[in-house]
Amino acid sequence: MFSSEHGISVINLRIGALLKSNRPEIPRHVPGFLSHGDCVQMMDLCLSAPDTLRFDTFDVISNNRWATRDTSHARDVLGYDPKDSSDDHTF
Repeated sequence: MFSSEHGISVINLRIGALLKSNRPEIPRHVPGFLSHGDCVQMMDLCLSAPDTLRFDTFDVISNNRWATRDTSHARDVLGYDPKDSSDDHTF
């Protein structure tokens, strides 16, 4: 509604496990892990999104094998291409 009434773009991000250590710290973080680099990529894509994108919501996680969120919408609309994965880390 705010986007329609005021003519501004509103993009919502459902950010996964973005941690200071830039790695999953406990098993619960593995499916939703989001690396710093992948987060920056998504923020950049949103900030440079076309003016025609008035409202949308995107799940943002890295390229995790056991992902519980689907990033295909972000890939299709913005070209999101996560480079990192929780698979690269062990406990």
